[in-house]
Amino acid sequence: MEDSLTNDNHVKTGKYDGKKAVEVRVARQSKEASIRPGLPEHSASLPAFIVPRLLRIQDAAKYLSATIWQVEMLLREKTIPSFVLGKRRVVDRLELDQYVERRNAEAKAAAENVPRKPERVDKGG
Repeated sequence: MEDSLTNDNHVKTGKYDGKKAVEVRVARQSKEASIRPGLPEHSASLPAFIVPRLLRIQDAAKYLSATIWQVEMLLREKTIPSFVLGKRRVVDRLELDQYVERRNAEAKAAAENVPRKPERVDKGG
């Protein structure tokens, strides 16, 4: 009984060579192994992506979709707490999340307090 790989190889080359089929099979397996994430073969869990908790100023700016200058201003004004770790100033990602939540709440409150223009009433006549 021949496997499908041997049959494919036989159809492509027009001749059957048992050694060649084995080499192709090993090459395909190694290619598949290099594409897979680093998990055990029969693992049920998904690959773990590590999300850093502490971000440098440049990374905090990307996280907030802001400029580095804007983040530095927030740090100077003590709007967002930071600290020095080694030689670098870092910001806790959770503090950035809290900042965004505060800003969203402020924006919603401001939108509710804005007086609205009365709608224009057209008099049909």
